Amino acid sequence: MRSMEKVVRLFGGASKSEPSERPPCAENAKEQIRICDTRLANSARANLSKMQRSFAALDTDWRRELESLHQNVRLLGSAREALDTVVNNTESGIANDGSMPQVAQFVVTAASLRQWSRQLAFKNGGVEQAGFVTGFVTETQKRMLSNLQRIHYDIQSATAVVADVSKTHRQLFDIREVYDETLIATLHSHPSAGTNGTVPSNTDERTQERYERMGHRTVSGIFSTDGYVRFFSCGFEFHFEVQGKGAKGVVKEPKSVVYRLFDPREDAGQ
Repeated sequence: MRSMEKVVRLFGGASKSEPSERPPCAENAKEQIRICDTRLANSARANLSKMQRSFAALDTDWRRELESLHQNVRLLGSAREALDTVVNNTESGIANDGSMPQVAQFVVTAASLRQWSRQLAFKNGGVEQAGFVTGFVTETQKRMLSNLQRIHYDIQSATAVVADVSKTHRQLFDIREVYDETLIATLHSHPSAGTNGTVPSNTDERTQERYERMGHRTVSGIFSTDGYVRFFSCGFEFHFEVQGKGAKGVVKEPKSVVYRLFDPREDAGQ
């Protein structure tokens, strides 16, 4: 009963100035316990209500701060996108007299084209493959195709590839900010052969137009199943130069070129 007396004193029982009396019976002890339990419950509910109000206030501030940060990020993104447009348009080639040439210059090696053709050709059960080609712009404003980076897919089938948007955006950010390179071209494969197998679809053209609107001075490349590759643009003319042996030009237009790729050791007569 001594422990019971301590509980009664702690939660409103007899004061220190009044001598405590032992409960006359078990019923009185149960009543005292019920009163203490009620007070404990009320106190717990009050504390819980305070906690909920605190978390609600914290959540509101957090959301407000997040929204502010998000708006800043969007503003910075828009500003950088506009800046990128200026930079890419400048990189596309400024002549000695300060004028802006209309024809962009792209350079790649035949060995790189053959390697990328093997990497992106239909395989793994016959599905389309895609990738970014990064590189750099020379002092003479030639855009050099150097490195192939595979794209992260959200959907991949025999007739289409759909990039994972969040991972692709991160990949484009890394190309520019982490590796200090420039997006030069986008590549993908088609499930058909010959020059006709490289003809861009409506989706291919819309994708290329989107990159051009974003300010990227890029071309799009399409590989067939039998060693043909087409590079095309939508809004600007370009000149495409293939260095080394192993690629023969078969189509040359202001906004489209097609090459047939071959192994110089096996097809030296080409």
